Amino acid sequence: MRAKEDPLKLLILDHEEEAYGFFADLLAKVGLSKRRQMKSLLLGTFIMSLLDSRRWAWKLNTLDSMVKEYWLFVSHVGDMDRDIDLFTNEEYLETAIEDTEKLVRLSDANRLSLVDSIRLYASFLLSLPISSSLKIFARYISSYALDKLVLLLDEEGYFRKAHLFGKLFVSVKLGLDPLSLARLALMTFPLSNQRLANNYLFLLVKVLGIWEDVSLEDMHCPVDPTFLRVARRVGLIRGRRPATLYGGQMYNLIQSIARGMFPEDPSKLYVLRYVGEVYCTPRHMRCEDCWLFGVCKTYLTDAKEGV
Repeated sequence: MRAKEDPLKLLILDHEEEAYGFFADLLAKVGLSKRRQMKSLLLGTFIMSLLDSRRWAWKLNTLDSMVKEYWLFVSHVGDMDRDIDLFTNEEYLETAIEDTEKLVRLSDANRLSLVDSIRLYASFLLSLPISSSLKIFARYISSYALDKLVLLLDEEGYFRKAHLFGKLFVSVKLGLDPLSLARLALMTFPLSNQRLANNYLFLLVKVLGIWEDVSLEDMHCPVDPTFLRVARRVGLIRGRRPATLYGGQMYNLIQSIARGMFPEDPSKLYVLRYVGEVYCTPRHMRCEDCWLFGVCKTYLTDAKEGV
């Protein structure tokens, strides 16, 4: 049966553990692993996912640069293992930004949104019971978003997120699966989007494995520029700079492709992000070293044309 399957799918399956190890090593560089206290792990991974989701816009050009900014920022605020309440303090967070190299250059609006995202998420975590259940996490974060966060956002912030609050409210009433509820609730936080929410859930579920009651078929594939670059080169999509808003045409297309290849766990397609970080970077493409070269449409076309 394997011989008849899509060769790209087979290659991803063969290298997925290698990719998860890459992401685990990245988190380990900032001290995030299953050995950490649950709430510290949730907050630290949220901050990493937030930086990663804005990495391209905020010119955190390398993963090492992102790791360094994380350390400079978090270490200035304090030890989240001892007192996560420190990260709800607006003054501490604003001062910590001054101690960074790249975040300090953010506009006032982006600074405020960064501070608000972290302090509000930390506030949510203070009310979250310690549990290894995704169902409990989804219930509490949905309740926090609909009962408290919706009232804490300023008028402009609420206007930008109103459609997501509406979707979340309907989804709760319909009793949708925990991953869908958690995804929507995460996107209601300032600065959050599908990149942050899906990458955050990917790291917690697939890389760290902190929850025991996850239905992997409900996972979404995170969509970001690095993933899209590789997806485009291997021929999964066309176009140069597609919009990837949640529920948009390109986002839905990626999820459809991911479900078609991996119905049991669509997030497996995100292994392509690993390829984009290691082999298929914007400035240096190591095509001969890449395990996708045999199915890469761009490489095969260039080789045929003698490029």
